[in-house]
Amino acid sequence: MPVILICIFCLPLGSLYIYDICRYLMSVSRSSQALEFLLWACVCLETSIPLLSPRFLAWRSTLYCAVCQCYYEAQAGVHAEVFARRALGKVSDLANLESPDDSPMSTEDQKAFKEATIKLAIMVFKRSVYEPRRKPKSLFRPKTKNCLRDASTMPWPRNHTERILVELFEGNAAQFLAVLEALWDSTRRPLQTGGLDEPDLMDVAMELMAAGISLLSGVGGSIEMHRNDDLPLCLNGISPDRDLLHVAVAGENPISVDAAVKFVKLLFRYEQWDMFKSLSGSLLSVLASLKGPEVRKAEVGLTLLSLVDDLLAVQRSKHMHKDTGTDDGSERERPLGVMGLTQGFMELVEALHSSVCEPKEGVEPDGDLVMDLILFLWNKCKLAFQRAQVRHWHPAHYLGKMESQDKWVKALFLLNEVAQAFELAAIDPVAVAEMTLRLALVLESSAENALQSGRPAVTPQESSTESTPVEKDSAAFSPVKFPGEQQLQLLYEVLKRGFEAICDGITRLLPCDGSAVCDMAFMQWLGDSARGAPRGEEPEGGVKSPTFTLSMDLQVELLAFLHRAAIKLALHTGQPESVVVEGIKKNHVSRALFLMQKALLQYRSSQSCTKKLLEEALSLVEKAEAEEKRLYLSCAAGKRKPGAEEGSRGPPSPILLSRNNHSLTFMPAPYSLEKQVCWYQIGGREVDGINLKVRVGDCHLLGTGVMIPAKGERLFRIEGLEHNQKYIFAVAAYDAQGKMVGQSIGDSTKPILASAPLSLLMTWSHLAQAAYQTGQQAVAKRACAQLWGHFTRPPPPENTPLSPQTPQPEGLAQTRQGNPAHYIQLFI
Repeated sequence: MPVILICIFCLPLGSLYIYDICRYLMSVSRSSQALEFLLWACVCLETSIPLLSPRFLAWRSTLYCAVCQCYYEAQAGVHAEVFARRALGKVSDLANLESPDDSPMSTEDQKAFKEATIKLAIMVFKRSVYEPRRKPKSLFRPKTKNCLRDASTMPWPRNHTERILVELFEGNAAQFLAVLEALWDSTRRPLQTGGLDEPDLMDVAMELMAAGISLLSGVGGSIEMHRNDDLPLCLNGISPDRDLLHVAVAGENPISVDAAVKFVKLLFRYEQWDMFKSLSGSLLSVLASLKGPEVRKAEVGLTLLSLVDDLLAVQRSKHMHKDTGTDDGSERERPLGVMGLTQGFMELVEALHSSVCEPKEGVEPDGDLVMDLILFLWNKCKLAFQRAQVRHWHPAHYLGKMESQDKWVKALFLLNEVAQAFELAAIDPVAVAEMTLRLALVLESSAENALQSGRPAVTPQESSTESTPVEKDSAAFSPVKFPGEQQLQLLYEVLKRGFEAICDGITRLLPCDGSAVCDMAFMQWLGDSARGAPRGEEPEGGVKSPTFTLSMDLQVELLAFLHRAAIKLALHTGQPESVVVEGIKKNHVSRALFLMQKALLQYRSSQSCTKKLLEEALSLVEKAEAEEKRLYLSCAAGKRKPGAEEGSRGPPSPILLSRNNHSLTFMPAPYSLEKQVCWYQIGGREVDGINLKVRVGDCHLLGTGVMIPAKGERLFRIEGLEHNQKYIFAVAAYDAQGKMVGQSIGDSTKPILASAPLSLLMTWSHLAQAAYQTGQQAVAKRACAQLWGHFTRPPPPENTPLSPQTPQPEGLAQTRQGNPAHYIQLFI
């Protein structure tokens, strides 16, 4: 009996966990992976006799609908409809079992059966409303344009779609819920507008939207009309304090406010601009009178969409003038940078900045909408700056030729603030890096012009209002109007925030499997020496995404730019460079980039100093390259099986799986005495002096000194490390009695830098450019030779017969992960 009770309670709980996990998979477009588990959960509930009661019917219907939704997202509508009809049959069979002689059921059971029937009928309606209207593509049919305003004045039901709604669903709420589900497509982004591809299906969608508009106004298939005279005429059918599903189960007519907001957003997606503008304005006035965080969130999202609609309306009017031949050609005669900059553009940027960076009542808009808006506005800004830059002879001093320069820079600055607050770098680090670099170039050019022109410093009153640009009046804010020193300070802060954001974004992309502990693109030149692979062969593992590779390269660009800004700030404000040097610590790549930028800024005044700086930078890059090779080879050697001679010693040094600026992850290496080991413990400390040995008591770092079982995951996570500091680690093994296996702690690792991997090829490219621009030919030749070895293959030995296994003759080598376009550009 206890076992049966445990099974009865574990099945609903297990299905709940499965549903939660599958909901997450569905939210990240992995519905095909979630489908099998949801089907298994449905079958388990159906085969359990105690769970076939009406008490669990609501949960069963939720799982049924989740399976149907997975089918729809996988473009398998036929399977979704078949499964929904099967589920309806199961519900009907259960109803017959509960009341075999038509005896009345309890009120709770009636609600449970009606809720399940409505939800599953909607899943059937989602496909069946479209399919009967689908016609063969070879059949000629005239294309008709429907008008939602005209359809709203005709008597109900007005078409085949509305007749189906009346037949299947009771009450305006249930009908409106069916309309929402039939129009909703979870695979489309918030700003992805456009109708359905097939005209016949688009006609059905228009009929559904016309039905939704009528239901919002209180007109529908129900005999009893629901009207609220306190609301606008087009929204007489809504009720602010009701839940749509509960109202639909009760068979009533009021429509909830959140459902009305969702429907108005669907009008935007289907490009019904007139009705969207009309309903959104009325709905915003209703939302303003209501309270609650969900209401505020809906209000912010609808406001942003309304501003997007105003911006797109200007573009639609321009296209309309071109199509009708009334364009006077003024667009082509505009000065550089004006294209796309309107008052609506600035209002949208400011509204987005206000809602994300300064949210009212702590309520932020929908994340998908914010991300789409950032990328949409960034593409507009990037295109404007690129057009202005291409048409000017100097790549950095083109701002003076841009009309509305202050507004463009202001829009770019606010957009960068939004991207930082939204943490866009965790999703798209490339976009954030490009945005930061573009803004930094603009601020650097403007600061140089301000310093050369001798712009006076601001007064104390102006300084109090201009020291924090984000908090001042948005209409008067313009970063390019600041004094030169203040612009340099702003430049440094922008680059510092951008670099930290990119580092965090890249850290989230790093896998924890040992394939990205160093610059794997650079290691392709080395080849997997541990396997004896030839040079140029791709190493095992590694992050092969072009986006990740480009992110690492842009990270080096930002770091070099950050050092240049710090040096300029020190030169013009008297701040010591020691602050920047102390932050670099033991990072050879960062210090080399710092010396390169210092040499570029000083080479006109001191040639000897420039040569010394670049030679030191060359030495640092070579040291960093040697350290990366040692780290890569040690990780490869740690995966080998131990030899018999290692049996009497402690465990080998642990294998590094991942590293970033503040944490490291290890796993124990294969050990010959592993059968005796029951627990592992890791110790570590900072590298100080020449003592590179870890002792048993070195457990002061967060994550060290913790015992982990020898069986299972076996991961050591060391956190709270100091950025750009070097550490060493070792593992101790213990048996079941707590005695140390091997009589001592294991071998220590080589010094490991607490920093995310930096691109060595990009660093060599920067060194080659800096040496060439300063006339240091020896350093430039050395750097170019290093790059040449990565982009070409050496010729095969003489008298070597060519075979498929033999490398091709000398030529360009396809050894670069991802797209090597920007590398080839730097190389050439």
